[in-house]
Amino acid sequence: MTPQAILRIKKLKSWRSLGVAASHDMRSFPTVNADSSRGMVLLAGEGTSDGVVNLAFQKVGEQKIRKNAVVAVEIVLGVSSEYFRPDSPHSYGEWDIERLKVWQEVSNQWLKEQLKDNILQTTLHLDEASPHIHCLWIPLSEKGKLSYYQTPFGGSRNNLSKIQDSYAAAVAKLGIERGIKGSKAKHKRVKQYYQAVNQDGLELNLEKLLPVPVMGENAGAYREKAIALLTPHLDIINHQLVHRQWLLEENEKSRSKAIASERERQKLESLLQAQQEPNLEAVAWELGFDLVSRKTGIWRRGKSVIEIQDNQFFWSEEKRKGGGIVELVMQADNYSFERTVAWMQERFEAKEILSAVARYAQAKASAILEREITFQFVPPLPDKSQWERVYSYLTKTKKLDIEIINSLHETGIIYANNHGNIIFLNRSIEESDYITGATCMGTDERREIVAGTHRKAGCFWVVTGENESELIERAVIATEPIEVLSLSTLLRREKVKTIYLAVDDLRCLPDKFCQEIPEVIVAYGRSNRENQMGCEMVKLLPNSSRVLPSALSWNQQLQLSNQVVKNQLLEEKVR
Repeated sequence: MTPQAILRIKKLKSWRSLGVAASHDMRSFPTVNADSSRGMVLLAGEGTSDGVVNLAFQKVGEQKIRKNAVVAVEIVLGVSSEYFRPDSPHSYGEWDIERLKVWQEVSNQWLKEQLKDNILQTTLHLDEASPHIHCLWIPLSEKGKLSYYQTPFGGSRNNLSKIQDSYAAAVAKLGIERGIKGSKAKHKRVKQYYQAVNQDGLELNLEKLLPVPVMGENAGAYREKAIALLTPHLDIINHQLVHRQWLLEENEKSRSKAIASERERQKLESLLQAQQEPNLEAVAWELGFDLVSRKTGIWRRGKSVIEIQDNQFFWSEEKRKGGGIVELVMQADNYSFERTVAWMQERFEAKEILSAVARYAQAKASAILEREITFQFVPPLPDKSQWERVYSYLTKTKKLDIEIINSLHETGIIYANNHGNIIFLNRSIEESDYITGATCMGTDERREIVAGTHRKAGCFWVVTGENESELIERAVIATEPIEVLSLSTLLRREKVKTIYLAVDDLRCLPDKFCQEIPEVIVAYGRSNRENQMGCEMVKLLPNSSRVLPSALSWNQQLQLSNQVVKNQLLEEKVR
């Protein structure tokens, strides 16, 4: 089996994520399934997480960073196990020293050529199943602007494919080939990988199996007795080892067949697509062009001359170019997209038109992705004249803490729109000033997600607690903003630094953030939907526990507790 090159990329969108990645790559904290005795090697850049982040700051300088920008990128380079241990690819944790040295030098040189002065840290990991390289770098364009999409790595998938081609070409001299382009194979998580490797482990408990020596028994007699007891167990283990080796060999055969099948599928898919679309020559002829030279692919219509090469065309005089039949029709006759489809409908089959339109849309989408275009959420406009009514509803009807409401209103997190509805802004947890969306709620308690909200990028949240440390010690998760504010009101006297999150769907949960917090309280209400979500969330977050309100919701509990206090005061006044 020919070894295959591995290249994966992960975009990091906060300085905190960069620091965590640097700490992980330097093994600053224990790593699951890593052999600490083997360790890692620093190949380039800074050797600490603080050093990496500070170096990134220096390279960015004082330029303004747009919201949700990619501030750093991590590249992981590797090669399938056949390269490191050709005679025994499944001997995890072993490798040929000379092969490792050559691959490391070639890979590190490729990184330097591609990234130049933008490298923050490069590390070689030797403490897992196979050696691999992690490289953290800052995506600066040729003009020094922080923009991942303006680097050769960014933009469309086609650019990433070119990068993978480049790395494969660099290691090709080592007998390593590129993986299948467009393969649907997915990277297996480390935990799943080691569970698979270690399942059905072969064990021989000698303390239980070896016979107890008898007083006066000689060595020969004890040896024969031990052999008699151990032989059946050893026979079973030998049989299992033979069977496992057979399974490994069958797996390799299946893998080779799968790669060959994938290559054949891609060829057939390409041929099928080409057959489904009319070719450019046929379209040019329909447009009134006539072939001038078959050798050069020159076509003429009056004064207009085009050159056709495969699926590309070039206008000789106007110095324009394009690709695909849809774009050719639009440019040749200055048609709109709708009129182009109508023109094609008169001349070609529906399946041919749909295939051509799909290719056109894909090309347009790729071109958009290659440019630095970011969709920015626009919050509803505030209406100061409506705030007094909304404020009364929140503090008097809902009994929410006045100080919390005033603080959130002053920072613009809660306000009223021109219809007198309450706007609760969603924010990124990592970048608190980055607004990702909003929830609109009327005083009739009807809620809706504001158009343009990126639900996975952030949520409504508040932080309370008198602890001066920046570290959050507890997270409390509820379904909606009113519930979040009710809980923060009920627990407002506690000094523990707590973040309250409104998460109305598990897909919106910032699970990585929550997993790093010592204590997580899932405080969903008693409805069937909330109860189901609460159970699923507790399973998802091992560091969490579930609490339920004494009433149907936390706000109802808050209102009831206020009424109890009010009644107690009235009783004391009567006495």
